[in-house]
Amino acid sequence: ILTDVAVPVWTTNLPPSVTHIWLHNCSLLPETELEKFPSNFLSFDLQNSDWMELAHLSATLQDVGLINNPNLHRIANFRVNPAGISVVNTSISSWIVDNSTYAALNSQPPGKYGTENGYDMFNSTIESDPVECDKLKGTLMPVFTNKTLRSAMRNNNTYSNANFTVCLLPRSSYLSMARVTHVM
Repeated sequence: ILTDVAVPVWTTNLPPSVTHIWLHNCSLLPETELEKFPSNFLSFDLQNSDWMELAHLSATLQDVGLINNPNLHRIANFRVNPAGISVVNTSISSWIVDNSTYAALNSQPPGKYGTENGYDMFNSTIESDPVECDKLKGTLMPVFTNKTLRSAMRNNNTYSNANFTVCLLPRSSYLSMARVTHVM
């Protein structure tokens, strides 16, 4: 856990025993440093960061927390298959996914709190940019469509009825995903 520090550069030689990365209230390294994260880590938690984009992360994550990140507006080339994901108090205007990530995200049940599994998107928006998605030959798709427990979870009508969209890349695209970060 790193809290209230500046992280200027990421090390590429973390021991394999490091499986959880939590960055809270940190002035963070360049977003491109995510490519150097070990692929074996299980938990990634980013809170109160100054990052604007989350890209180039491919890991065996079981839990993703993106909480209180007011500058975070874009997620791309973020290949995960989490058991739980929280995007709370954050507004995403572009989220680009491949087929496997889309299937993993959309299969999540609502209700992250109190359990290991599920999603929580409380007080957040995810509305992918149609112009950018069209340039990528993608399709805007609803995500986190299972709304059954949202009202019980947060007792909030706005959240209970919220819709979220991502840009789903075509199967053939796997877009040398490096291009994805340069489309806008």
